[in-house]
Amino acid sequence: MTIRNPIAIGLVFCLIVVVLVGQWLFRPVPLATLNVGSSIRTLVFSPHGQIIIGSEEDVQVWDTATYQHRTTLIDAIGPAAYTSSHDFIAAEKTTTDQDTSHVIGIWDARTGTLVDQLVGHTDTLTALAFSPDGSVLASASVDHTIRTWRMSDMRQLYALNRQAPPATALSFSPDSQTLATSGTDLTIRLWNVRDRSQQRTLNSEIDVSNSLAWSPDGHTLAAVVSRTASRSGIHATVISFIKSQNFLIG
Repeated sequence: MTIRNPIAIGLVFCLIVVVLVGQWLFRPVPLATLNVGSSIRTLVFSPHGQIIIGSEEDVQVWDTATYQHRTTLIDAIGPAAYTSSHDFIAAEKTTTDQDTSHVIGIWDARTGTLVDQLVGHTDTLTALAFSPDGSVLASASVDHTIRTWRMSDMRQLYALNRQAPPATALSFSPDSQTLATSGTDLTIRLWNVRDRSQQRTLNSEIDVSNSLAWSPDGHTLAAVVSRTASRSGIHATVISFIKSQNFLIG
């Protein structure tokens, strides 16, 4: 249909101009660019004005006010986790020749000093997560186990043995009572932190879950997943949201 009314043509033109100008004015503008130097595996903000970046080569701490590099944790590589309760950073500790030792190092986030080492895993770490209350650290490894650690005395609480492929993502619920885990076996598992029982198993069409996150009210679990279409073979990364009625633990 041809628009013959000059007023209508003018309105359409103005609308197009407004949309284009709006997109330009409200386009995302980077505040800063941080030169990390290697592939990032973890990115965490702390309430003390820090950005903790875990990469394949090291773990760095940056200042959020100035975007300046504060410190690099000695002999640490990602994945990394942070807890504000103790102001600790957990990451895999390396040996002097940069080989992984399968030991979890605990560093003071403000000073970068190594505080303790947690020994138990027998292969490379794949994920780390602190409970929101800071009392427990969960760790996953290629050794097919998920281990939990009590932060008050840096002791292992227990190990969850998995027959499935190693977990690649860990996330505690807001009340610190449930641990969600996922991996490459198309399954998200929910564990009761207190008695280590597996409460739910969520099977899905995902190929790999790279990250898990709970909503603040604990009613929704989000999973960043990789999915491949069976017919076209097209690979995509999407975010799936799972509501509480599917996995509420009572």
